[in-house]
Amino acid sequence: MRKITWGLCLAFLGYVPFASPVEAVGFDIYENQSGSLALIGTITAFDSANTAAVTAADHYSYVSSSGHPEGVNLGGDHANLWVWDNDFSGTTWGFGFIFGEDNSSPSNSVELIVRIAGSASAAPVVIDDPGELVFDASEGVYRGDFAGSNNSDGFMLDNIASGATVIIDSVEFGSITSWYAASAETNAFSDDLSLTIASEYRIVRAGVTPSAIPEPTTALLLGLGLVGLAVKRRA
Repeated sequence: MRKITWGLCLAFLGYVPFASPVEAVGFDIYENQSGSLALIGTITAFDSANTAAVTAADHYSYVSSSGHPEGVNLGGDHANLWVWDNDFSGTTWGFGFIFGEDNSSPSNSVELIVRIAGSASAAPVVIDDPGELVFDASEGVYRGDFAGSNNSDGFMLDNIASGATVIIDSVEFGSITSWYAASAETNAFSDDLSLTIASEYRIVRAGVTPSAIPEPTTALLLGLGLVGLAVKRRA
């Protein structure tokens, strides 16, 4: 009875308990090391609580021929990937990739492939910075062949299912010397994961087992026009 009375008094006085802060969702990054998937770390997703953006496309912030994603550390010789969480639970999420920086990037070209495993449908492309990302429905892969100067290039996918795996393979990064998986914990490089150029990575919601789908065959890569990666596979 005392508990009920105390609760009624609090309600009468207009007491409202403080809401718990939203806890950002983590995503695990796996590196494909000669066919064996090794967990190299976990990044924190960007969302509408830890940035000023509302959607994945918002967060990419495509303005003046370049992307300006909040909290992602850009540089003329940097490439970055990151995750956007749509609903603070990882039920659906977005995946972003960018290289270069507005007004400070040398002429460069980048080739890559992205696959989404464990999803019933292809993720929509909500940002395609220079219009150079192509989805091959027959093979279920996105092929990026980007070229630019003095601006960033990249893309943003959205509405990826909770249990899906995003697979990204760096084919040819040109003059890019550093590649990072950006984390939303801070606005510095201190919480980002350093990635190896020419490696394949798999991104899943923390605790989800990544898809074991094999790397693409040389024939498929040649068919997609990704000669550089086909040569790497044969090496």
